[in-house]
Amino acid sequence: LPLFFLGIGILPGIFVASKVISKLLHKYPSNMYYFILGLIVGSAYQVFTGIVPIFENHLLSYFLSIFAIAFGFLISLYLSRINS
Repeated sequence: LPLFFLGIGILPGIFVASKVISKLLHKYPSNMYYFILGLIVGSAYQVFTGIVPIFENHLLSYFLSIFAIAFGFLISLYLSRINS
């Protein structure tokens, strides 16, 4: 029974939050994109604190991580130019 009430609260919350985010994205697109990007960057600390480096050389692990981030950024930049 308590799970039912939780579901009753979660479903409207999802719909209301999605409507608010949609309206804010239309009204303030760049601010919202920076806000979402800030949430992603801010949560990266929590995501990456428990990761054990693959290689004995920690510098190599950091270099590969930075390379992967840069490569992903370049791919997203390339794909955004194709679509526009």
